[in-house]
Amino acid sequence: LHYWARATHYARTFISRHRPSARLMLFGHSHRPGIWKHGSFTLVNTGSFQPLSYPLVVHLDDRLATIHRTEFRHHAWHLGAEQHRVMLAE
Repeated sequence: LHYWARATHYARTFISRHRPSARLMLFGHSHRPGIWKHGSFTLVNTGSFQPLSYPLVVHLDDRLATIHRTEFRHHAWHLGAEQHRVMLAE
């Protein structure tokens, strides 16, 4: 719980030191998915596939990242509603 609660702090520190112009940072498998927006920077925890969790999927192309929720229906995982967008290039 301590790590998950401090994840945004750790990410902001890392980005400010090593990639200050980054617009997106992805991490995962810390169970609880989340999206945090800090100015022009977005942090996404994709979560994990475990009971009572709905992990996030990030679709990347040359200019855009779209973050979607997942849905489990008909005995399979499906792409769910879009939760957030990040422009990667102008």
